[in-house]
Amino acid sequence: MPPAPSNSSSPPNSPRVIDDLLTLSQQLTPSKSPRTISKLRQQIQAHANEARQENINLKRRAADACEQVDAVCKPTKKRKRGDRARGADASEVNPATVEQRTRHAGRLFALTKSLFLIDDEVFDLKLDEEFDFSCEFESPENELQGQLYDIVSVLPVDVKSKIHQEWVQQAFTDGQDLIRSTFHTRIRTQALHAIVDDPKSFATSASRLSAFSKFIGYKPATKDTVAHYDRFAAPILYDKWEGKVVLEHLFRGPILLNVYASLIRGPNGAIGLFEGKSKRPQARCLERIYKLTCITPGAITVSTILALWLHSADTQLVKVGDETDIDYGLRHRVYIRRIREGLRDRKSWALGLIDYWNRIFFPNSDGARSFDASGHEQPEYDDDLDDIFDEAPSMEAPSSSGPSNNEEDAEPGSSPSHRSLRRTPSLSPPPSPTPARNSRDNRLGSQSQRPDSAVVQRRPVQQPSHRSLRRTPSPSPPPSSTPVRNSQDDRSGSQTQPPGLAVVQRRPVQQPSTSNPPLPPPRQPACRPAHSATTSSRARDRSNDLYRR
Repeated sequence: MPPAPSNSSSPPNSPRVIDDLLTLSQQLTPSKSPRTISKLRQQIQAHANEARQENINLKRRAADACEQVDAVCKPTKKRKRGDRARGADASEVNPATVEQRTRHAGRLFALTKSLFLIDDEVFDLKLDEEFDFSCEFESPENELQGQLYDIVSVLPVDVKSKIHQEWVQQAFTDGQDLIRSTFHTRIRTQALHAIVDDPKSFATSASRLSAFSKFIGYKPATKDTVAHYDRFAAPILYDKWEGKVVLEHLFRGPILLNVYASLIRGPNGAIGLFEGKSKRPQARCLERIYKLTCITPGAITVSTILALWLHSADTQLVKVGDETDIDYGLRHRVYIRRIREGLRDRKSWALGLIDYWNRIFFPNSDGARSFDASGHEQPEYDDDLDDIFDEAPSMEAPSSSGPSNNEEDAEPGSSPSHRSLRRTPSLSPPPSPTPARNSRDNRLGSQSQRPDSAVVQRRPVQQPSHRSLRRTPSPSPPPSSTPVRNSQDDRSGSQTQPPGLAVVQRRPVQQPSTSNPPLPPPRQPACRPAHSATTSSRARDRSNDLYRR
């Protein structure tokens, strides 16, 4: 038998409550003194408050009971997200596939660009083809325009023109939400043993607060400032914390790299990372799904935000922390701004940062460095760091870790509105311009060969064989060959021979030369198509000065 309900769970209209209220109300007579009336009123108010609380408790219990009933009655099959394709136009061809690929792009965006959108209205903006990325951090409008370019860069080609349709926008944000939930479970539960040394300290919100608040930059209140989490004076961001901001160690903390390895290689991806033992698994993982071959500033920033959240007291992975009030969306934009400006100005610390991550995760990849940019927010407590970032040394000569500024790197026929005109958004390395020798595609002129690749082949040296004698219908020897002495072709003229006569001709033996034969001039790569009329030459010239992703 279940236990009898306690008095606190009795309904507010129970006889006990009603009787008490009636008794007290009957005592309120004009003959009572003011002090007595005041006491009676206080007692009536107390009973009314008790009844109100009992009513709240009953509603809560009723809601819990309804949820339990629904859980028993509903099937155990996992509920799918809303069918966004239902909102597509009737003229849309295979909208379900478009929805699936758009969600795929949303997940890629959250992994390599940003965990959060600056604002949902970013989808309503018109892509500015003359946008100057050097001014990307100067206003909120430019900030949104920069993120719009990031979104377009990951969308499939046939979906870019549909970005203003609501069902496409919802599919994209569904992909973001889904992978954020995956990240939450991955780093807080599945991969925690591989990311940190002592998982026990992460059991509760209170334990994380007491153990790691200073590690993620907590500063207590002073007479001049309020308590806050400093954005750059956080030891977790550095591989060597010296008590101050040192750019050569910034964003190189081992926890940051362990988090990224766990995201792209699975729960055990961080094991042996710094010993060179972490490799891309054969199983299905994000690194294999998205063909990741190089690091991006967005991926570094996403890993940094997730590492901060992992050690915080926050329980939900949302834009603003539910316990710490850390604005993770703003924090992301602050970090990405510093990295991108450093890459744009060829600061040695920023170029070295990209090279450091690439050497750990993709040591054998020849992929071009991939740089992206978006976001602007002036830090609240690190304004004095502007001089540190601005005065950082720059690279004198082009570095191998820097991206190519050659416009011919872009794929032919790409749209001028695509961000690849300014930054290379591709995550995979471009194909080698020199194909392998003696490949079948080179011999047969395969259609899969890139139009801008040059094929250079040496003419093979012909060796004499027993099949050097053959009948040929040609009335005269080739002009380039040297006839062999004492042959019939020498004794008879080609003009006097009957047209149908077959002449036995000996093929000349070509002796190998000591010098290489002259090679045909290499084919020049196909020139990049000119910008459309909507893109001004001024925007094209400005984009050449920026690093492309």
